[in-house]
This record gives sequence, C-alpha cells and structure tokens, in this order.
Amino acid sequence: MVSLVTQDGVEYLFASVVLMGLLQLFAGAMRRGKFIRLVPHPAMLSFVNGLAIVIFLAQFGQFNVPGSGQGGGHGIGGGEWLSGPPPVMMIALVALTMAVIWVMPRITRLVPAPLAGIAVAAALVIGAGRDVPLVGDLASIQGGLPRFHVPMVPQCR
Repeated sequence: MVSLVTQDGVEYLFASVVLMGLLQLFAGAMRRGKFIRLVPHPAMLSFVNGLAIVIFLAQFGQFNVPGSGQGGGHGIGGGEWLSGPPPVMMIALVALTMAVIWVMPRITRLVPAPLAGIAVAAALVIGAGRDVPLVGDLASIQGGLPRFHVPMVPQCR
C-alpha cells in the first residue's frame, strides 16, 4: 500500500479500501464466509504467529529508557533497558490479565475474557493509585476522520 500511495497518491488508497469493503459486503451477502474453512489450520496459525511477532517487535522499544545511551533510546539498537519496579509491574499485570483470560470462560461467557482481563488490570492499577505510563504520555491524538468523498482516480492510465 505504501508504494501505491507513493506512486499514485492517496486517492488510489481510498478507492482500493472502498472497493475492498464493497467486495466484502458482497461476499457476506452471498454467504461466501464458509469458504474460510478451506484455509488450512496451520496457515491460520502461521498468520497469527507472524502477526504476534510483528506486534512484539513494534512494542520492543517500549522496554528502553528514552534518551539514554548512544542510540537515543529508541528501538532495539540504543538506550538502556528498563530495570527495577517498572518491568516487574508490567510482568505482574500481564500475568494477571492472562490469568483472568484463562479463568473467565470457566466462570461465565457473558463478558469476553480479554475485555474482562483488561478491565481487572485497569481497575487494579487505578484502585492502587499506581503511576503507570498512559497513552497520552506517549503521544497526543489530534485531528479527526477525513470527510467521505468519492475518490478522484482516472479511469485509465
């Protein structure tokens, strides 16, 4: 998609996203969702594992202290690793969330287990008054969604 935007502009990206959405709606209306069963289970597991690796590598830089070391503290190459209470707190919260996700389906299926795990961990952090980094501390969210419009793409090149 990056090369599409670089070569042809953002309008082609909008057009491709709208077209893909229409194709998905059409496939759903024609009851074509059953064909996902044709995808082998190992292929699905490989895709999910690859996605987990990508997410892990994207989050890897969060375990460095910003501004320390020669590399500036961003990414895998530079900075000092977190030490002391912060990583212990992170590991404890992850373990608690995973335990809730594992136990919750045995109790009730009314609430999705991942949602319950996140809610329990958040309630514990807020209730204990722990000082943890928030999304707003990392970056501010500005702007909004673009106004919907019909993409301006030429019929042929």
